[in-house]
Amino acid sequence: MIKSTTGTNTKLSTDASHSMSITNHKPTMSRCLLSVAIASSLLLVGCGDDDNDIIVRNDTSVESISSFSTAQIDGQFGLNGTATPAAKCDIKIEKVSYPTVGAAGERTNATAALMLPSGDSADCQGDRPILLYAHGTTTDKDYDFTQVANTQNPAVGESTLIAANFAAQGYIVVAPNYAGYDDSKLDYHPYLVAEQQATDMADALDSAREIIARQKRANDSDYVNVDDSGKLFISGYSQGGHVAMATARLLEHAQQNPMEWLYSLIPNLLCSSRQLCMQEYSLFQSYA
Repeated sequence: MIKSTTGTNTKLSTDASHSMSITNHKPTMSRCLLSVAIASSLLLVGCGDDDNDIIVRNDTSVESISSFSTAQIDGQFGLNGTATPAAKCDIKIEKVSYPTVGAAGERTNATAALMLPSGDSADCQGDRPILLYAHGTTTDKDYDFTQVANTQNPAVGESTLIAANFAAQGYIVVAPNYAGYDDSKLDYHPYLVAEQQATDMADALDSAREIIARQKRANDSDYVNVDDSGKLFISGYSQGGHVAMATARLLEHAQQNPMEWLYSLIPNLLCSSRQLCMQEYSLFQSYA
């Protein structure tokens, strides 16, 4: 099983209309307390002043890319004839860089677009749902979903449509570029490898939520008026349809098997990936 490098605490439910609504719930992990205590003890060992101190790294980062007003979205996006509704919100486009894994479980990185609605309308602030979007097939390494309205990037058509139809309507949009694309160091893309792609999507979602929380604490003006409502919708096009279904399955499995998410209690500290953390946990059990 491919394991991710971030924690996913979501609960999936479906209704007859085929839309998927996911609400955050942190799984109960009381059976893991001993392991967490051991992990904490090990961390304390590295708190001295010598050269062997443990350095806690955070590999999730964000950079601002662009912003668009409702007038620009309606007048300059070239969406005439696409049945796109009039924009309700201005949008801010950010790029999130996050750790994930390749098809063999190897550590790597990937990037995702984070689109934030803004404006005075009630649809553009307060508790907002998240759309986790999986893009379609492409063979272009430079495919970058943050490049909304940039005709020099191959993602321009799909990213601009999603920005106008969702972010500009009040959704927070998280759209991974996938491992192997854009600034990812992985030298291949695990095309239609369901488990890896679902893991990548979950890692992007967790990282985007981490960024939102972090930037709000820092009083970043682009984030202070928008909150993650905990409601999640998953969608995708072409290859992304396959990825969306695999992601829904992964999140549902995570809710049903919370022990597999032990590592989320100590992310990026002792366990560089869920795979390594579960191996360590299994090893501990065998000697307990």
